Amino acid sequence: MKFQPGQSGNPAAASGLPLAIKPTPSGLKIVDGSGQAVAWFYTDEDPRRRASGGLLEPEDAERFAKICARALTATLKSDD
Repeated sequence: MKFQPGQSGNPAAASGLPLAIKPTPSGLKIVDGSGQAVAWFYTDEDPRRRASGGLLEPEDAERFAKICARALTATLKSDD
């Protein structure tokens, strides 16, 4: 199924590519071409806060954000 800009169902397709990974005070987010956040990855340096809050290590968050951005980009390009 091909998604058109503004069509619901594929959040990244609303504004499209390119996607970017941006740091935030609480972790990382993936944003689309218009700056709309499409995914969040919450992190913390402190192991106790990570464990109690279900947060990621910063290195893992970066790795997962890259994987997610690549997958979303591939999906959006295949919808063309």
